Amino acid sequence: MGDIKATNTLGLLDKVFGAQHDLRKELLAQSRLITVRKDDYLWQTGASANHVWLQVSGFCQISQVLLDGRLASIGIGTPGDILGEAEVLAGTVRANEVMIRESASFLQIEAIKFQKLLDQWPSLSSAMLATSNAKFLGMIDFCAVMQSADVATRCAYLFVFLGDLCGQPDGAHTRIPYQISQDALASLAGTSRQTLNGALNRLRDAGIIFYEKGRLSIMDQHRLEALAGCRPVKQRITKEKMMAMLEERLAVT
Repeated sequence: MGDIKATNTLGLLDKVFGAQHDLRKELLAQSRLITVRKDDYLWQTGASANHVWLQVSGFCQISQVLLDGRLASIGIGTPGDILGEAEVLAGTVRANEVMIRESASFLQIEAIKFQKLLDQWPSLSSAMLATSNAKFLGMIDFCAVMQSADVATRCAYLFVFLGDLCGQPDGAHTRIPYQISQDALASLAGTSRQTLNGALNRLRDAGIIFYEKGRLSIMDQHRLEALAGCRPVKQRITKEKMMAMLEERLAVT
């Protein structure tokens, strides 16, 4: 655990809280590093809001029960995300559930310690508000597509969304740095594995994506965006934009 904390965690905190060395030190002092296995839950609907998590590695799916009783994907958690803060601040139970789709590590902070950090560091509160609002706007688009579009559009949009959140440049292409099973992709897209497999094959045969043994790359971003019917990247909420907003808010205060 010490090695992970010295590499992944410190690297992430340096990227996000670069100039705020005292805040970084306090976050580490008030938290503990945990690892959650693939297909386990970080929390489930109705659970008490006792902790906040800063995601260090891995990939998770955020789902919520809709008014019609369906369980639907409402977002994705990737490194740099703060998870669970909304219910802690509101003093309510969990309104959604988070399942780990790729073994993930988190800095886990007790609710009472998190409240004290916010009181002690107004810059953290300001930064969290900015990134939470940005994340919420991104989720609105994601939810709207996942609940109303046809399967082909949902799959294309999901891949664009994954690229925005965690894609890494790989030459002229974008690589998703997680091994994501077809079961996980089908759950995120709100469809069956068989239907998802058909959509994957069509996109792969057209040269738009590459997918093999859980490894996903976007080969033709423009054609994928056209199929997804999404807004241009300049108008979308990407992980890079959220991290930049966080750094900017922290630098102001």
